[in-house]
Amino acid sequence: MRRSPLLPGILTLGLALLACNLPAASTPTPQSAGAPTASDPTTAPTAAPDSGEAASTPEADETDQLIETLAPYGVIVAGSDGLNEAELAPIYEAVSAYGERILAVADPEHADNLTPQEAFLAVFGPTTIRVYPAAETVNGLHYALHCGWEGRGSNGCQATSVYPEQDFPDDAWLILFAGDPLGREGPETGVRLAAHELVHNLTQGGGHDPGNVGGLNYMRFAGEPYGLDHVQAFGVQVGLYAYVDEAARADHEFWRRELTADAVASWGLADWQGPYAERISGYLDEFMAATVNRVLAGS
Repeated sequence: MRRSPLLPGILTLGLALLACNLPAASTPTPQSAGAPTASDPTTAPTAAPDSGEAASTPEADETDQLIETLAPYGVIVAGSDGLNEAELAPIYEAVSAYGERILAVADPEHADNLTPQEAFLAVFGPTTIRVYPAAETVNGLHYALHCGWEGRGSNGCQATSVYPEQDFPDDAWLILFAGDPLGREGPETGVRLAAHELVHNLTQGGGHDPGNVGGLNYMRFAGEPYGLDHVQAFGVQVGLYAYVDEAARADHEFWRRELTADAVASWGLADWQGPYAERISGYLDEFMAATVNRVLAGS
């Protein structure tokens, strides 16, 4: 594969890196961080207390409100040791942004009566998210793991140190997050991490959308090597390590999933950079409009 002359320019971007141990998508800690080991609860994550139990503190009220607000999007969030606003807010920001962006590119005939919540649920599917607030990593190495539809084909998610015998939801995608990275600000923002992981609901293929054969693939749309040039405009580059050079791109399917997740996350958050931002965002509008309208037409 010919290397793009523009690609070296992205090497200096100090954004979070994502590692996916196929078939589960995952997010690694930086090499310099020493990959601290996560805590090891002995029970599965449980839902946050209901509003009656949590009403004693303003923070608990805000946490319950965020959990309730996410539910109509088909996103169920639970924590191993309670949750707080810092962990939930990035998830909500990513989910709600996708809902609005989907409606912006959907044909009126498919979306006239849809709310952002219904639009997100139709396109991304039911999603169960488990957060481990006390953990810096999910398994001593990764910030997050995408466990696929009902956890199928994701052995790595069953071997996590935070909960070694992970159970899987019925009829839903499962994503595991370590709480600390979700609360990050600056270049490695939690919302970028959340937005990236949610896209793996689409890159995995199948699941809630059986017509998504082989999974969403931006490189198939943009073509090679042109799609690699588009990376310079992505504000989200969580998976950059997987497609940064020819050696990283040795795994044909793996790097395309990571690049697609960064592309769609950049689109969902309207997170662009550089002189080609407007042009590339237009390509992503076209790419996602085709995806959104296909799904909504069949729903």
